[in-house]
Parts: sequence; structure tokens; C-alpha cells
Amino acid sequence: MDIADLTGIGLSLGVDRIYALMEELHLFPYDRTWEVSPQVMLTNLSKEAEQLALRTVTQIRKQGVRSELYPEQTKLKKQLMYAHKKKYTFCCDHRSGSK
Repeated sequence: MDIADLTGIGLSLGVDRIYALMEELHLFPYDRTWEVSPQVMLTNLSKEAEQLALRTVTQIRKQGVRSELYPEQTKLKKQLMYAHKKKYTFCCDHRSGSK
């Protein structure tokens, strides 16, 4: 039998609808770790600074510090606004040429 000879019925629900329904019905476990403010965000202003920041974020995560490297190279103001919005305790700026 060839697959072209088979008939079928499909059903598709959007993941966003399923998520919204599960949230509405309180089906997700309550996890207090989401309430903990992040500690350190490292800025990402250039390729060179990004490489240094990646090494730094790896080291401070090993020490148990909740940290994040800003995911793209963009203006400092945008990154600082993001850090403020997410309530980071510290923001570390790795500029090219600094150690």
C-alpha cells in the first residue's frame, strides 16, 4: 500500500491557545524562582566585547550568580533600558580594549 492511498484526519491547535488555556486553568506548577530578580547583565557592544563577556558570564555563573549576556550587539541605551526593565542588580559594560 502506498502512502498516497491512505486517508487521514488531522487536528491542529495553536500552541499559544493551549498555553493560554493551561495558564487560565492554573495547570502550570507555581515556581518561585521566576520571582527572583536577576543579578548581573553583561552588555554586548562589539564582537570583541562579546567574546570577553561570554567568558565572564561563564565564570560568574559557575559561582552561582544569575547572569545574562545581552543577546545582540546594539546601542548601550537600549541594553540599559532592558536591564532596568528586568530589574538587574548590576550591569557590566565590557567595552573593546578594556580588561
